[in-house]
Amino acid sequence: MSENRGQTTIDYAIGVSIFLVVVAFVFTMVPNLFTPYESGIQSGQPVQAERFAGRTYDAITYDNGTLNASAYDDFFTGNGESALRDSLGANATTDVNVTVIRDGTTVHAVGPPPTRAFASATRVVVGDSRCPGPNGCRVVVRVW
Repeated sequence: MSENRGQTTIDYAIGVSIFLVVVAFVFTMVPNLFTPYESGIQSGQPVQAERFAGRTYDAITYDNGTLNASAYDDFFTGNGESALRDSLGANATTDVNVTVIRDGTTVHAVGPPPTRAFASATRVVVGDSRCPGPNGCRVVVRVW
């Protein structure tokens, strides 16, 4: 009795090659399937960041742009995350972070650190010992 096999070496090699090409294709395409669902900066966030930066600037400075020490202390010591949202008029789905930076060092920060792409706006405040010199401090507002 002769042994008739339905599979030859070349058939096996072609099948394994096709399988490996399909597996490689799946591994390269799966990460791209979720890309449209990752949220980047939305169109209104830069405007929101500018508005929040303006409100923060107005809340911690006098009319001439110098630092109001008591308002600064109230803003950065009394504001938790929810109070920050309330004071800036942000809704519950908007995350906000306000950071004061002097000479490259963070002096105060309120709100959670950014966890994804964000829009930001910056204002410069000059004043007493908290923000000395002509360069003062940068108030950075991040919205995501």
